[in-house]
Amino acid sequence: MAEEVCEDQIHQNDIGTEFVVIITKCINGVETPIDISTATLKEIVFLKSDGTTKDVHLAVFTSILSGGAGDGSDGQISYFTVLGDLDQLGNYQIQGKVTTPAGKWSSEIDKFKVHKNL
Repeated sequence: MAEEVCEDQIHQNDIGTEFVVIITKCINGVETPIDISTATLKEIVFLKSDGTTKDVHLAVFTSILSGGAGDGSDGQISYFTVLGDLDQLGNYQIQGKVTTPAGKWSSEIDKFKVHKNL
């Protein structure tokens, strides 16, 4: 019997959906999370499905309850959606950005789809 795989869908106007991004660098051919614990600015950027609307949101270090270290040492930041964030149907893009005393870094650009509700 094949194992079932759960895949959460993101729906239009969902509130409280957590998005987690990881800031990494390539070390010996392996994407490795970098310690961003000294970050003074943490942002997650959404490019909505219309391709023209870009929203920048302040992020926090991903908490232990969400699978992170809670202090940025694992390269993870997260953001919980609020009303208006997921108001368009279709394909979105997401990217994390951090600023530390040592410099600025961005995550890879990822994609997700916002589905309709009944």
